[in-house]
Amino acid sequence: MYKLALIIFSILLTGCISKYKSLPPNEGVALTIQNKGTAALTNILVDKNCTKHPNGAWLGSIGEMKISSMSEYQKTVYVAPGQNMTLYMEWWDMGPVSGHCVQRATFAPLKGVEYFAVYSWESIQCSLTVSQRLTGTDEFTPVALNDVEYDSKHCEH
Repeated sequence: MYKLALIIFSILLTGCISKYKSLPPNEGVALTIQNKGTAALTNILVDKNCTKHPNGAWLGSIGEMKISSMSEYQKTVYVAPGQNMTLYMEWWDMGPVSGHCVQRATFAPLKGVEYFAVYSWESIQCSLTVSQRLTGTDEFTPVALNDVEYDSKHCEH
């Protein structure tokens, strides 16, 4: 029952928030988002004040345990370099053991750098970590804390 309610909410939400239009790869910076748990609703916002992005905000539901056939385990989009953005991920369970978790990361992607964001939910806590690597290199390292701001503020959709 709770999955059906979540699917219905997701469908309604897609009507309220326009789908994010990824930049062409030659103009944008790659941001890959992965979720190893139950799919989380995912948006790209202009800032931590929940301002909707002019290219749209909705990325869909991303997670290994899908809530619908449209859910993806991981997704890569291309975002504008040098402009602040907020990656917003929200998960909740309306089943017998209910839970809710929001995580956000606000940062300005740099040209020539690829980003990898991982959202996870364990026990009663969730986390979102953003890592980076120079394009063409092999190793991702966490974005320095003075270059990214993490919080758990809920945005009204």
